[in-house]
Amino acid sequence: MHRALGLACVVLVGFFTSGPVGAWAASPKTPSSVDPDESRFDDPRLGRYMLRSSVLIGLGLKHGWGSDGWGRTEYAKAFHIKSDEDYLHNPAAQDGAAETLIAYQVEAMAPLLKRYDGRTFKTADGKTATINQSALIGAAHRVGVYCVIAYFQTYDAHDTVGKADQMPSRFRQVEVRLVDFKDTPYNEDSADQKTGKKK
Repeated sequence: MHRALGLACVVLVGFFTSGPVGAWAASPKTPSSVDPDESRFDDPRLGRYMLRSSVLIGLGLKHGWGSDGWGRTEYAKAFHIKSDEDYLHNPAAQDGAAETLIAYQVEAMAPLLKRYDGRTFKTADGKTATINQSALIGAAHRVGVYCVIAYFQTYDAHDTVGKADQMPSRFRQVEVRLVDFKDTPYNEDSADQKTGKKK
């Protein structure tokens, strides 16, 4: 999966069902221009999980920009997708894209989990954050893995009380998710796509 690390952000909405990741997820390229966590103002969100085109391209699921930019990727062939309309009318394809993204996020968060798992600290809002996989994935879903990585590079899981004024808004969002999602399984089959909580 993806190894390169950067500081770009994208707002990703939804918690996803668990399941096997298809063969199309194998070792896609991630140059900076198509990074899975890169956000573009002209980058439309697609489908029930509101995944941006740049995310689909970065994961190797879509070949290029535009509605007809799907090309002949293994994913596009597996789900018979030739256009954005095909994608929008194919729930299974959207689930497959979500599963591929979460697999990428789990791997990208693994070094942080290894280093910080179980650590607690006080956030800028004075709340207690506990670091575990659910909290990290929850934060990654909101702001993208590179923003989460950048947050920990900046604050190293130390208390941030009193730093709210100088903290970037995206880092505040990381802290909110670390607090709110530590007890929310990210891979429940019946997870609600907006909250991640079981229905």
